[in-house]
Amino acid sequence: MKNYPVIATILLLAIVGLANTACKKKPREPNLAHFQTPEGTVETIQQLRLQLTEAVEKKNLQYVHDSMYYFKGLCTALSSKLQGEKKQRVDSILAELTDIAEEIDNSAGRGNQAGTEANLKKLINELKVLEGEFKGAKKQK
Repeated sequence: MKNYPVIATILLLAIVGLANTACKKKPREPNLAHFQTPEGTVETIQQLRLQLTEAVEKKNLQYVHDSMYYFKGLCTALSSKLQGEKKQRVDSILAELTDIAEEIDNSAGRGNQAGTEANLKKLINELKVLEGEFKGAKKQK
């Protein structure tokens, strides 16, 4: 008889706990379709730029060397997603980015910190030009 209030309290807490977890809002699913667009690819390239800058600051040249293959793949993917006049304008920028990425790949692979830093600055300047192509398109819409 003395155990009934204890058991009832435990059951009540268990029911409230289960109901509380079932009523919570589910986390929002990320919009993966965005990353299949040219703008999403440019955003991914910009995120990679931040990671590369941080890796160079930490002198993690092996990470930079390994990431250049991914960077060049993103440039190729961006080129394939564009059409018409914009593709012609952006392809020249992407060709320059690919050349700079190759230079970074070589300097980072050889462990040349100063050369990697200098090439990364060139890459960042060229990425600003690329970003300008996509910022202008957003303003025109």
